[in-house]
Amino acid sequence: MTMIYELWDVQSGNLIEEFGTESEALAAVQGYLDANGPDLLDDLALNPVPSTGLVGATALPPVLKGMELLRRLPGTSSGADSAPRRVTA
Repeated sequence: MTMIYELWDVQSGNLIEEFGTESEALAAVQGYLDANGPDLLDDLALNPVPSTGLVGATALPPVLKGMELLRRLPGTSSGADSAPRRVTA
């Protein structure tokens, strides 16, 4: 199943951006945190959605938010309680 990744502002309920891959989405989350500070993490949710829509979809990956989202960012240790570090190419 091909997924798209929606980044949501959970406070406002607005869709911020949509991404074709999880790595693109995580890089964008890291960029938002770098620009706005680690407190923004509480307002973000990364929602994987089948590109064909939710009708008939089963066994979806979990929505990532808070510490679960932080743990998935490049350059952070699993379970770290610190702000994400910027990864450079």
